[in-house]
Amino acid sequence: MITRTFLLSALTVVALHATAQEAPAPAAQQPAVAVMPMGTKPQDVAKELGLSEAQVEELFRIENEHGERMKQLNRQNLDTPTKRARVTELRDQRQAETQKLLTPEQWAKWQQMKQAQRDAAAKQREALKVKEAPVHQE
Repeated sequence: MITRTFLLSALTVVALHATAQEAPAPAAQQPAVAVMPMGTKPQDVAKELGLSEAQVEELFRIENEHGERMKQLNRQNLDTPTKRARVTELRDQRQAETQKLLTPEQWAKWQQMKQAQRDAAAKQREALKVKEAPVHQE
């Protein structure tokens, strides 16, 4: 769940970069899916974190490389435990690169934003469980 949330957060930054470009990037450089936290725009994320243009560029590079590594991993015929371990390794690598890129203040804010996103997703899942719960009539 944390991996998924982090991916969603990171893709937010990728979407920010894609919308900030004057000319669209080649299809190979654009993320397949850019999911934003509810009510959040990419430019708002960059503004809230105080990202420089260089940081946005570097985050875009990090995300593209991670995406390519994940595609390669998914093409391999690995058993589940091996694949899970490799996914964790790639996620940790991307997270370390991202943390290294951001200032301590930006990283703290990034973590807060991710936690808020996780909390909102959990709340939404709970609401769905309540709606989907069968009604028992006696």
